[in-house]
Amino acid sequence: MIDDLLQWDREAFLALNGAGVSWLDQPMLLVSTTWFWIPFYAWIGYLFFIHLKTPAALVAVAFCVVGVILADQGTYWLFKENFKRLRPCQVDELLAQMRFLADYCGKYGFVSSHAANTFGFAVLAGGILKQQVKWLSPALLFWALVVSYSRIYIGVHYPLDVICGALFGMFIGKILLRVAEKRIATLSVS
Repeated sequence: MIDDLLQWDREAFLALNGAGVSWLDQPMLLVSTTWFWIPFYAWIGYLFFIHLKTPAALVAVAFCVVGVILADQGTYWLFKENFKRLRPCQVDELLAQMRFLADYCGKYGFVSSHAANTFGFAVLAGGILKQQVKWLSPALLFWALVVSYSRIYIGVHYPLDVICGALFGMFIGKILLRVAEKRIATLSVS
């Protein structure tokens, strides 16, 4: 059963990665770059300060930072270091069949830190502002999906790396959201 799942994952990777088109290569590389999103994160922080009282906004920002750190470090220590599944760009027989666009290839890929970080952030930030900015949560989830897909597109993750990373990130985001909502509600009343 595991072998069948891994075979499906490999086939799905080759189909999704191979469906790329040259005009989308550079945008996908950019989308996959962490530093590219700093202004975006700053804008979300700005939304916190527009829609929440300053103490509550500070708590929201702090929870988002903690969420990204937990998702990022959790993918490494709980998954990558235990499963040690090579990234597709580390598998010689796949390199001849795939489009590898990145200028780097880490060793282990299960689970995707990008997927965990973005989906965790999307659930947490979107949940915090769900009443004030109703369109934000779906927009953040779409953004997380695009960033996550970019990892398959550029050749550094299998689909299951991304799916499991997204689920892990959403789990972290949901747990932190429950705690953050209580704290923010307390600060918003005073």
